[in-house]
Amino acid sequence: MISRRTRTAILAAQTVGALSFGSTPPAQAQSSNADRDYAQGLYDEAMIDLNAKRFEIACAKLEQASTLVPEGVGVKLMLAECLEGWGKPGRAYAMYDQAERGADAAGQAERKKKAADHMRALEPRIARLTLSVARTVAEAAGLRITINGVGIAPESFGSPIVVDPGTITIRASAEGGSFERTLEVSAGSTAPLTIDSLDAPPATTASHSSGPARDAPASNEAHANVRARGESQGMSGVRIGGFIVGGIGVVLGGVGVGLGTAGVLGANQAAEDFTAADGAGNAIALERARNDHASNADQATAGWVLTGVGGAALVTGIVLVVVGGSGAEPTGTTALRMSPWVAGAGDALPRGVELSGRW
Repeated sequence: MISRRTRTAILAAQTVGALSFGSTPPAQAQSSNADRDYAQGLYDEAMIDLNAKRFEIACAKLEQASTLVPEGVGVKLMLAECLEGWGKPGRAYAMYDQAERGADAAGQAERKKKAADHMRALEPRIARLTLSVARTVAEAAGLRITINGVGIAPESFGSPIVVDPGTITIRASAEGGSFERTLEVSAGSTAPLTIDSLDAPPATTASHSSGPARDAPASNEAHANVRARGESQGMSGVRIGGFIVGGIGVVLGGVGVGLGTAGVLGANQAAEDFTAADGAGNAIALERARNDHASNADQATAGWVLTGVGGAALVTGIVLVVVGGSGAEPTGTTALRMSPWVAGAGDALPRGVELSGRW
């Protein structure tokens, strides 16, 4: 079996130059050595994901690598192939187009031909959208137009834009309003769309109430109020409050156990990744594993603290149910409030449960 260190070395040897390192004259270089090293690490990881057909993960890493090394033609070609394998022909076509133009500028005839061949093969599978924008909209302050979340440059207005077939959503927003439209486009077709105006934002109206104003509860206080008339209730307010507090405790405990367990598992995995990265001498993966371990450890701590708070609330609820009895209360109003408390103003985690009220 090939060890992880050997496999990493083989991948590195296979991908040397894939990011076009050294293929661009120094005067045209746009990325630093640190960016290029980090991008190469992302590229190597993406190759492993591609071999496992984890296209979405691989494409995300290749896209980040391409952003770090914008002059890299090889990474653009690989990103285009990844998008094509993922079933995104429109995005793949656009990336092949970038790679072709980059290869032409760098004098890389073989890569230019490869990109052009893929573009011709994708032609029947892509769709296009011709977006026309009225002058009043185009000149609106802060205008931003997106197609499926991807920003569109003003230079593309009026020209066919390559998109993936299927459902596309076009959104426009500016200080004067917004626009949204969803279209179905099919492979080989060109759909027209005109944005001639923006919908004005809804007017903000003040709400009025004939009753007395009430202060809203503090945003950092979760509380339950129980009010009952003893002469008309078959169960005391204290018991009702106990059930509510206990129920909240169960929920908090469940969430805490889930967070704590996930944090412990994540920390263990990060520790394994750290050991593997240390053995492979991969500084990037080593730093990533160290950060993952720290974040997962924090999550585990928060989960166990939340579990403790939930347990305390559950015990408190049980005590209230037992103490409250099952008979009716004396005539009067019963109120119960439960809220978490924290150790200090800068402490974001709950450290206990506070009960107050009258019964």
